[in-house]
Amino acid sequence: AKPLGFVPLWDSKIEESEDKEAGSAFCFEISHPDRRSFLLKAENAEEMQAWIKALREVVEEGYLEQKRKREAFWMERFPPKTKEVTWAD
Repeated sequence: AKPLGFVPLWDSKIEESEDKEAGSAFCFEISHPDRRSFLLKAENAEEMQAWIKALREVVEEGYLEQKRKREAFWMERFPPKTKEVTWAD
């Protein structure tokens, strides 16, 4: 009833598991060099690919949102210096 926590996806890599041991069919991994990795298993290949695609989309959306926030931060503090240009007749 109460969540134990969450799986951080930002900057994570989502891919099929490299481990080909018996019983590991349809496994995929959420990994990051600085955080815990998670190994997940789907019921079949189609479900596994759907999960991988959906999770990658979340990672990409998060990346783009962070990029927008960084750009807004810097634009607010250091707006581009432009000069008004007037053209001679």
